[in-house]
Amino acid sequence: MTILRDTMRSINNFSRIRQAPWKNKNLLVFLVFLAISSGFWFLNALRKSYVTTISYPVKFIKFPDDKMLDADVLKYIDIKVRGVGFTLVRYRLGKKFIPIDIEASKLRSSLNGSKKGGYLVTANHLTRISAQLSSDLELLEVSPDTIFINWFAKSTKQIPVKLIADLQYQKQFQQGGAIVIQPNLVEVSGPENLMDSIQFVSTVSQRFENLADTLNKTFTIEPINGVDISIKKVSVSIPVEAFTESSFDVPILTRNVPDSLILKTFPSEIKVKFRVGLSRYDSIKPYHFQAYVDGADVAIAENQNKLKVKIDLTPDFIYSIEYSPVFVDYILERNR
Repeated sequence: MTILRDTMRSINNFSRIRQAPWKNKNLLVFLVFLAISSGFWFLNALRKSYVTTISYPVKFIKFPDDKMLDADVLKYIDIKVRGVGFTLVRYRLGKKFIPIDIEASKLRSSLNGSKKGGYLVTANHLTRISAQLSSDLELLEVSPDTIFINWFAKSTKQIPVKLIADLQYQKQFQQGGAIVIQPNLVEVSGPENLMDSIQFVSTVSQRFENLADTLNKTFTIEPINGVDISIKKVSVSIPVEAFTESSFDVPILTRNVPDSLILKTFPSEIKVKFRVGLSRYDSIKPYHFQAYVDGADVAIAENQNKLKVKIDLTPDFIYSIEYSPVFVDYILERNR
């Protein structure tokens, strides 16, 4: 009983503590006056004058067509201003500035090592900056006092688009033909030294599962830092169809055999197995394949009694090609 009584007393005490702030009138009055006094203090603080720093946007325009800016060009300058708290809070909470448009062609030329560029003195733009400030704000300082930019000779070329995609097909389905990308060429522009190393642009990787029908999809071009790409997206069509397995017996040809010799293989043909889309099943024939052994391999064959069979002609619309045997016996005879 003692344990039960102590437990109930603890629960009651906890309840009184939790409810006390709302039932204690003195505490409630104190909290109200504290909130009111804090509000008056905050309003009084906002009437005072302060000095603070604000980011101000700059934008370079009218750049020569054969030049381009460094990707790390300065986009903001810092302005130090003095004003009352009300005004400063308004600027801090979302007041937007119209960027200063700086004509790149009017910059004074500069040379930083091997980098060519230009510079401007920000003090020359104080009037334009002040015009966007409230009358109760005083512009004290602009930093940096000088803006330096670098530019590069601009190179432009057309390069292909490379599709990056993980394609997973349903059972008995596969790609049914060439993937079509529109447009398949894009124009890119950038610094000459960077453009030499860029041979293609890639799409942002996507994954598709259980494909059983032709996929038509828009892919976003992966951006390249410091390079302008003429388009942002391409249309991609990936044909998908059901496939079947088939096989042919293909004769083994010989190559690089002197006219004075005859090379015979045993067996004289191989069996080629492959997968093909149903739409092209009837169009594929044995002569679409070409298998051969090379007489030049006779002298270097690791196994003197066998030659490796090679295939150098197959249709471009079949998949999973296998053939056997891979090595065949052979004999050389004089040509009578």
